[in-house]
Amino acid sequence: MNALFSRVLTMCIAAGWMVPGVCILRLLLNRCPKKYLVLLWGMVAFRLICPVAAKSSLSLLPGNLTPTPGLSVLSLWPVWLAGAAAMLLWGGIRIFRLKRRLEEAAWCAGNIWLCDHLTEPFVMGVLRPKIYLPSGMNREDAQLVLAHEQAHIRRRDSLWKAVAYVLLSVYWFHPLLWLVYWLFCRDVELACDEQVASGLTPAGRRKYAALMITCAAPQAPVPGFGSWGLKTRLRAVLGYRKPPKWALPVFVVALILAAACFLTDAKPAYSQTVQSAASQFFQELNQVASGK
Repeated sequence: MNALFSRVLTMCIAAGWMVPGVCILRLLLNRCPKKYLVLLWGMVAFRLICPVAAKSSLSLLPGNLTPTPGLSVLSLWPVWLAGAAAMLLWGGIRIFRLKRRLEEAAWCAGNIWLCDHLTEPFVMGVLRPKIYLPSGMNREDAQLVLAHEQAHIRRRDSLWKAVAYVLLSVYWFHPLLWLVYWLFCRDVELACDEQVASGLTPAGRRKYAALMITCAAPQAPVPGFGSWGLKTRLRAVLGYRKPPKWALPVFVVALILAAACFLTDAKPAYSQTVQSAASQFFQELNQVASGK
């Protein structure tokens, strides 16, 4: 178990070094479509999942990320395991409570269900996602909400959000990864808002923004309409501008460079043979100097 925890710490440290760089890159690429920016968090997830990485002289990560085996921190693996189990249990309880509220939901059409006890529309389900709407919503509002929720389904956001929560549960002890989870969930909602806003008139966007305020609810464990960074989302919808033509090529170049810098480990300055020879030389030199 110590070896497993050591590997978790190594991947966590590597991902932690990435987060500030990804956040800065996210700000620099703010004019790009939000559906592209969500991909930046995929690089962090890849670092948290993949135990090996290629070596590169372009890497911006430190040369040695592996914790020293003798560190007492490795003996804390029971605390780490208990925290991960508690996170997964809490996530399961939240989903269970949400399902209990949906027991009286009535089928409307297709994958759309209506429920009397809901204040916020959302999508639930990974393999067969369903859209749940408050039963008192009028037809015009429902069309705007459905456009948002159907965008979630096309993007498979329920799956990606579930993966993100599992990773957060495993790496719960790293504060920067809580920031990553929050920003990822917000960017997912921004991407869907942007897709809907692109097809609306200015009056339609104002109606959409007002509906977001009406449906505002505490952050849900599933992709929802009125949560996760509401103020930022309102500004994005009301101030929507068509992405510039240079957005895609610039983003692709930035993504390739970011991958080279953050998804690779630092290449050692010298080979292992040279390092071993230098270490032996200095040991012998030290023995001569000490008169042994």
